[in-house]
Amino acid sequence: MEAVRYVHQNPSEAMICSYNRYRWSSYAAYVEGGEAAFPPLPIHSVTEFVLDVFGGMDGLVRFHSEEGDFDLTRQAARVPVALSEAASRALAKELLGAERLAALPSLRKAERDVNLATLKKAGLSVRQIERITGIGRNIIQRA
Repeated sequence: MEAVRYVHQNPSEAMICSYNRYRWSSYAAYVEGGEAAFPPLPIHSVTEFVLDVFGGMDGLVRFHSEEGDFDLTRQAARVPVALSEAASRALAKELLGAERLAALPSLRKAERDVNLATLKKAGLSVRQIERITGIGRNIIQRA
C-alpha cells in the first residue's frame, strides 16, 4: 500500500504538480477508471488487484490523502468501503458493459436476474443498483 502511494506521490514530492493531476501517473486509472497516458501492463487486472487491497476506489483516495492515518486493520478485515455514485456506475459498466447495462430493464427475467446478481456480488448495494439501472428495489432483491 505504501509503495503504491509512494509511486503516485512522486510528482508532488518532486514539486512538479499534485499527484492527482500528473499526466503520466496511473493514479487516474484507479480513481477515474481511465487509462494512464502510457500503455500499462494488463491494466484491468492490476487496477482490480490494487483497488481490492485498498477496499475500493474510495479507500485508495483516502489512503493517498491521509499520510498514514488510514485504518489498515479495517482494510485487512476487508470491510467494504461504500463507492461513490460515479464509481458505482463505472463498476457496473465495467462488469456488464455499457450496452448491456442500458438494456438491463428490457432483458428477459432470467437474463436480467443473472446480471443483477453480478452487480450485487461485486458489492453494489440494492440502492446503487436501483439508481444505476432504474429497476425497482424489490426486483433487485429477488434477483
